[in-house]
Amino acid sequence: MNICELGLGHCAVIADLHAESFTENWSTQAFADLISLPATFGFLAFDRDSDDPFGFVLCQGDDIEAEIITIATRPSVRRKGVAATLLKAACTQTARMFLEVATDNLSAISFYEKHGFKVVPQEEKDRLLEKYWLIPERQVETSVVLADQKWFDLY
Repeated sequence: MNICELGLGHCAVIADLHAESFTENWSTQAFADLISLPATFGFLAFDRDSDDPFGFVLCQGDDIEAEIITIATRPSVRRKGVAATLLKAACTQTARMFLEVATDNLSAISFYEKHGFKVVPQEEKDRLLEKYWLIPERQVETSVVLADQKWFDLY
């Protein structure tokens, strides 16, 4: 498996990968709009022999703090280290990383906890959600925010 930095040329591919992983699909244009923002970065994982895409991670932030916007892995290659490789690559780009996930997405929470992320305290969750996300109040109530150990070390 190889990885490369995401660019505008990957938008259709990552829109397809996202559609394979989530019921709420994001359009190619939505990904282009995100990738065009100066604070957006991410990686695409692909087969080293066939160039078939395996998954991607998309983040926003800077070298101090960033959030994972979305991560998706093709169903046929799940549990084979693709998401872990993408997560590791993304975390090398910033001092601390965090993300929001639905409380009922237990597989995602378990994945991030396995890789050293922890649920942030309620008051910090509320601060982060207000600062970084424009989401409905109901989603705030049904979300958790997880952060890596580097985030907690500076908290």
